[in-house]
Amino acid sequence: AAGGVLQSGLQEHVAAVRRRPSPVDWTAALDAYVAYLEVHRGLSDGGCGARGQLRRLVAFLQQRQVSPQACTIGDLDAWIADLVTRSTLSNRTLADYVSTLRGFFKYLHGEGHVASTLWKGLEAPRVWQETTVPQHFSWEEVGQLIDRVQSDPESECRDVALVWLLASGGLRPCEAARLKVTDIDWDAATVLVRLRKCAKPLLLPLLTAVKDALWAYIATERPTDAQHDQVFLTDSGLPYKTGGLLSSRIQVLAWKVGLGWGRAGYALRRGLGVRLLESGAGLGQIGLLLGHDDPRSTRVYLRASMHQLKDVADN
Repeated sequence: AAGGVLQSGLQEHVAAVRRRPSPVDWTAALDAYVAYLEVHRGLSDGGCGARGQLRRLVAFLQQRQVSPQACTIGDLDAWIADLVTRSTLSNRTLADYVSTLRGFFKYLHGEGHVASTLWKGLEAPRVWQETTVPQHFSWEEVGQLIDRVQSDPESECRDVALVWLLASGGLRPCEAARLKVTDIDWDAATVLVRLRKCAKPLLLPLLTAVKDALWAYIATERPTDAQHDQVFLTDSGLPYKTGGLLSSRIQVLAWKVGLGWGRAGYALRRGLGVRLLESGAGLGQIGLLLGHDDPRSTRVYLRASMHQLKDVADN
């Protein structure tokens, strides 16, 4: 009987130790969570979006000298408020941030790094489908961006080729990042886009201007001794790990041109879709060019077209 009581007490002690928050700092917690995403969730590179968001959170809380064990809902609210004051965030973006926070703090609680269940108290703004107009570049703005980038003596050939390719081919930034030199058929003036979202390759024609811009970059600026097959390489000769880096480059170029801050690579893709729609192309044709399997993915361009929305309002 005494042995049974001793064993029971030992088990309670072990359970209490497991429930006790571990003395871990934010950096170690973030590294552990990124490793968890890579191993157990299959997210490559720890889910670049979640990691970037949490790095901002960690920097904010470290500046306020808030430890994981002492973190409260008020601290997280203060971080969200700070984000909103620094930049304009849509409800969808805020909901994405809150979803990332939930996953992070649920993981920390499960591992015993924090005692409280903060993740249960996090509420995201409601996001309704098809209630917002997607950000995109108008065709006039696309022309301004191309003209300014081409005429700027400080512009790199890589920037000119990237803008032309995204604006005329409708590639996703991730597809542009994965594009290989061998995917370009110079004689036939075509480009083979692989690893599209629907897992189907698509053969696209290359406009003369796009072909010339790509050739100028590959022939004059791209490292001749590059050990990688990707078309677009960084200044150090390495391929871009994610399409987000190329997309951010478009955001910077648009800001330099005077088109404002906030629209990036996907805005060029949407601009092409809107241009095709307003030129009379059907949703099926647009979906085929942009690599959509589901018509609902193409329907977003009906909301992005100001002319179409005006006709609906007038009727």
